[in-house]
Amino acid sequence: MITAKGGALIRKSLLVVEDVPVRNEEDRLLQELRERSRLEFENAVSAAELRGRQEGVEEGRRMGIREGIRATARAMLARNLPVTFVSEISGLSIEEIRVL
Repeated sequence: MITAKGGALIRKSLLVVEDVPVRNEEDRLLQELRERSRLEFENAVSAAELRGRQEGVEEGRRMGIREGIRATARAMLARNLPVTFVSEISGLSIEEIRVL
């Protein structure tokens, strides 16, 4: 896993290397390799950022659903419905309901 600090260091290193002038075929091939490496790195970082955002959205969705269930259970309790009934309908345990 590349950390943000490590990624910044790699980006900086690639920029420094890009400034080296091309003198011959070997240098040209080396420059192409560097460019491919830079693009692969940027693609990997972009993919990791996208995965992170998707995981964050999914986690937020799960938390929202869970909070909605808890709010519904609180409303049911406010109407004096039996705890066992609230548990059965909401899927929350009796212990979870008691702490609401």
